[in-house]
Amino acid sequence: MQKRTESDTNKIKQVIMYTDDFCMITVPGYTQRAIDETIILFEELKLTLSKEICQSTDDQLFSKTGIISFLGQEFGKTAKPLAEQVVKKVMLKVNGFTHLTIATKYKLIMFGQTVVTAANYAPLIDVAKNNAQTIKLYNEIDQLLANHMEQIIQSGAATEELISFMSAYKCIGGLSMILPGLNYASMHDDMISKTYVLKN
Repeated sequence: MQKRTESDTNKIKQVIMYTDDFCMITVPGYTQRAIDETIILFEELKLTLSKEICQSTDDQLFSKTGIISFLGQEFGKTAKPLAEQVVKKVMLKVNGFTHLTIATKYKLIMFGQTVVTAANYAPLIDVAKNNAQTIKLYNEIDQLLANHMEQIIQSGAATEELISFMSAYKCIGGLSMILPGLNYASMHDDMISKTYVLKN
């Protein structure tokens, strides 16, 4: 394989990572070489990249839509904001257990482990611009989560109080839930504002 040059490195625009998954943004037509190089780099580190599950907008499979999905975030010529997709996921998860006849504490456990986690990862990978509209969308997701929490515990508390209760540490009586709106700034700035590129 040819040695990567400085011009090659410039063709890799950004790498968005979340645990062991990542999405590499390159200039058009460079994707396959980027995948091949990444496989070699991984092998040097004794890691495995499953090429058979790699997706690319350059592949014929995606030529009709030009879109791939990464943890719910759609990428193509432009990336669609993730917040709207998160709302759909939250509703789907909630509808999966709210009708069950089980103790409230078990509903709370399921709520935290399935519904909240379906939403709170989003700021880590959302490539939408960090602006007032994006922040507003994530705050609305917090409110949506609080409303569903109220359906479970039926406390009569205001939405703001529920958000405080959900996010407060367990040692002071809260639920220690990481809410995407409340934590948007730190989560988004920590992951997305940085650009990761492969070194020569």
